[in-house]
Amino acid sequence: MSDETQNDASEVAATWIREAFDRGVREITERGVLEGDMVEARVAWALPKIVVIGQVRETYDSEHFLWLICGDLPTDHIGSAAASTPREALRYFSLKWQKDAAQYADPETRAKHGLRDDVEWQSLAAKLATTAEGLYELVDDDQHWQRPA
Repeated sequence: MSDETQNDASEVAATWIREAFDRGVREITERGVLEGDMVEARVAWALPKIVVIGQVRETYDSEHFLWLICGDLPTDHIGSAAASTPREALRYFSLKWQKDAAQYADPETRAKHGLRDDVEWQSLAAKLATTAEGLYELVDDDQHWQRPA
């Protein structure tokens, strides 16, 4: 691959990462996950066109942050205490989504949690389980976690 082609590919990847992360931050902000008007956010790890893991915190709280996952999959967040690295955060999301998928697939659990009946829960559960399995494969693949020389 020529240097110019490689630079173009890097630019496309960087743009996708930035746009996906911006959408994820905006989404959790609109959901009211963050209380303040000012947030700091940084990408911690990304696999372009698939997933971005980042850290988001309110500017007044220098000690706590949220791990944010977004990209070509559901946007979700967890507290900083759940993981100390992006890889651990991805593992946590994988396990969380496997558990969520099992709950969505079970009618009794859905009723217990007051989830609406007008949603295709079986389909959603299957898709979430597949996504969780894909995340776990990423976590388990050391080549994605090697630092460049």
